[in-house]
Amino acid sequence: MSDKKSSYDERLGEVRKRFVGSLHERLDTIAEETRKPDDASARETQLEKVHRLLHDLVGNAAMLELHDVQNEIQPALTLVESRHEHDAPLSHDDLAQIDKALAAGRLVATNLERQYTA
Repeated sequence: MSDKKSSYDERLGEVRKRFVGSLHERLDTIAEETRKPDDASARETQLEKVHRLLHDLVGNAAMLELHDVQNEIQPALTLVESRHEHDAPLSHDDLAQIDKALAAGRLVATNLERQYTA
């Protein structure tokens, strides 16, 4: 039984390490998407894509028990969910709040990288 637990913990650790290694790229992608104009021919709107990216990031962080990531990015997700629910575009103030959350997420990502590569 302990061998299974140990193996599971090792696999989970590797998944966390890969996720942490991808955090800066994910945050950059979200930042880029918030600035792109809507493409009428796209499968999903800009707001839908930003919502999906934030939701995936927060959900994965929660599942991997990386609560600092989850806590820093959640306000951006909550804001985008509200805009999506009301079919409202992101305002300049919204973008500033998202940028603030992403900046805080980058600080957490840098600290986690140090922790997982040490």
